Amino acid sequence: MIAKAAKKPKKATKPATEKASAVFRDRVKRLDRIKASTLIANAGNWRIHPTPQREALRAAFGEIGFADVIICREARGGKLEIIDGHMRAEEAGEALVPVLVLDVTAAEAKRLMAYLDPIGDMAEVDPVKLEALLAELSPSDAALQGMLDNLAKQSGLEPTPKGKPVEFTAYDQSIEVEHQCPKCGYEWSGNAK
Repeated sequence: MIAKAAKKPKKATKPATEKASAVFRDRVKRLDRIKASTLIANAGNWRIHPTPQREALRAAFGEIGFADVIICREARGGKLEIIDGHMRAEEAGEALVPVLVLDVTAAEAKRLMAYLDPIGDMAEVDPVKLEALLAELSPSDAALQGMLDNLAKQSGLEPTPKGKPVEFTAYDQSIEVEHQCPKCGYEWSGNAK
């Protein structure tokens, strides 16, 4: 009888969560609710927040509420130093806000301040999805509407005038109609109500 060579067992593949944890370390220590005014602004914050941006944020707070976190690290003496969310913290004032506390050094915090917004800014726009999203929104505040109009323009879209159906990209007086009121001349198609 000839002995068969034993097969080597297949190497087990790691689940996606194990693969991900091998790629990065989870640096989140905890999520707290802290009075915004007690957070320390990072002296290296390179973002300047103009009035229109602040007005849009205040309007979003009014329409939705506080729906984001302020990212901080523990500085000397247990104080929380802001990495991301300076304007949110300033605008929230004395309110309790969600704070994501990270386990990072001052040097790593500087890297995060340099990386977070630019990485987000690298995302590209899907014009079809953006146009559909914008068509569904009708902010009650002029600052938010202006922000959305600017987003549309920057993305190569025309702001959708309210009242004009999204599916009509253009229209003029040459649209065929089925009915006309003999008294006032109003024209329409479809059944009269």
